[in-house]
Amino acid sequence: FRSVFTTVMMPASNALVKVETIGLFAYSDRIAHQLKIKEKERDEVERKLRSYVPEEKREAFNFRSPKQVGEWMFGDLGLEIIDYTKTGAPSTNEDVMLQLARQHPAPDLLLRYRTLESKDIRTYLRSWAENQDSRGRIHTHYKLFGTVTGRLSSEKPNLQQVPRDVDMRSCFGAPDGWSFVEADYSQVELRIAAMLSRDPTLTRVFTTGGDPHLSTASEVSGLTPEEVLASDATGNTEWRKRAKGVNFGFLYGMGSSKFIDYARTSYGVTVSEVEATKYRNRFFKLYPELQSWHERQRRLVRSLGRVHSPLGRIRHLPDVYSEDKGVRAEAERQAINSPVQSFASDLMLLSLVRLSKQLDARQARVVGTVHDAILFELKEEYKQEACGIIKATMEDMAWVEKQFDITITIPIEVEIKAGQFWGRGSVVSV
Repeated sequence: FRSVFTTVMMPASNALVKVETIGLFAYSDRIAHQLKIKEKERDEVERKLRSYVPEEKREAFNFRSPKQVGEWMFGDLGLEIIDYTKTGAPSTNEDVMLQLARQHPAPDLLLRYRTLESKDIRTYLRSWAENQDSRGRIHTHYKLFGTVTGRLSSEKPNLQQVPRDVDMRSCFGAPDGWSFVEADYSQVELRIAAMLSRDPTLTRVFTTGGDPHLSTASEVSGLTPEEVLASDATGNTEWRKRAKGVNFGFLYGMGSSKFIDYARTSYGVTVSEVEATKYRNRFFKLYPELQSWHERQRRLVRSLGRVHSPLGRIRHLPDVYSEDKGVRAEAERQAINSPVQSFASDLMLLSLVRLSKQLDARQARVVGTVHDAILFELKEEYKQEACGIIKATMEDMAWVEKQFDITITIPIEVEIKAGQFWGRGSVVSV
């Protein structure tokens, strides 16, 4: 753990101070435009929601009140009470609403309303507008110790949780004369899981330059890879998109029932219970050693009460000894995903530290990070050269192996996109 502190944490702390000081450039006109769009959509969703509220309550009804929502959902609409809060009231949290959305359209609309009002409008767009400085930049505060897995978090405002919605992300970009560049570790959690599990199929996919989403799509659909691509090209099924949900959902042992909600909220894919069970069975048939790895991690955490990442970062999980079965199960799930997410985050931080020193500060700025990606502003005339340095440094696993005396058996790859706006860049070939 000492090497993590001296090689990752302290240098990263110094590098992130510079990133915070520079800030992320935002376009105030694009923020204002998106705010109008989201407010209009929120109002339309609210209008649809009110149509399900009894007429005598409709005008004064407050969808932000858990008490009123509970009385409406479980009284007026007669939906099933699935869970209770600590105070004994029927729960209206996200998990409950996701399950109820299979029975009635109102819970799904309520979830969309909450996302628009609480997240998109208040947490993101209004916060961004309020936190811009005179140069149009937003300065977040990164927290190296903000999560139990070691993944970076940020606050005031939180720029680690910018929605993947392209229109939202493109509120950020680069000023005139500069290009906005995102360097993203490609499928890094799947790659690390392949290394830790030693699954032969997943290992072969990555070592031969294959596409794990295409492999999974072929398995769950029963089509050949060529047929999958042909089907997706016509817009019939989007099997590869569906396979991304399968891969990232079941990678850490998610159950079939949970996958139904995960696929819908994360990928916009609707699956039945029969399909979810079939996908899970076929996933572990294709990658059988993932289940063996899951069980090894469960045995390890039951024995020691902790797990560690490949770099030596420790995650203590005392809840594995809880008398509550659900609490124990969650600790076991964390024993599987923590080493992977921790290692991915540390790879990003190590690269950020090295690149802060290697790039020409007059022509390159590190302006942020989001999970497995590093964000840059590069002078146009320096872009191609800098992108070559960025890719070589982020993919340099020999340096990581030497620093931490480990062996990385799976190639780690980086995709770089550049453009004026975040989320609208084109892939850079280097």
